[in-house]
This record gives sequence, C-alpha cells and structure tokens, in this order.
Amino acid sequence: SGKTIRFHAWGSGPTVLFTHGWSGYGAQWQGFVRPFLAKGYRVVLFDAPAHGESPGLLTDTIEMASCI
Repeated sequence: SGKTIRFHAWGSGPTVLFTHGWSGYGAQWQGFVRPFLAKGYRVVLFDAPAHGESPGLLTDTIEMASCI
C-alpha cells in the first residue's frame, strides 16, 4: 500500500518474525528477543501501520498481512 512501517532487527541466522495483534505493537515482544538471539536466531519486530511507532490513523487486516 506504499505505507512506511517501523521495524527492528537483531542478530543473524534463521529469522523469527514476531507479529503483534490488533491494537498491539512490536515492542510487546522485546522480552523474547534475547533468548532467541542466544540460540542463534535473527529476530525481527514490526509495528503495523497505525500501530506503535508506525505512522497512520487507520489500517485493516489486509495491510497488516502485507507487512508480514
């Protein structure tokens, strides 16, 4: 949809993508980052449009799915 989203990525290796639910945000998963990094994974968190640090006022499940 051409929208910009905020994301964070740490580590290297197989990628684990944490996705939040409706009205959530990526930082809710921060407590899980270190254990996955310690096991050799790359961890990615994102804020869907209009969630957390991503801009916007409205989104829908189609947009959220396209972020994944």
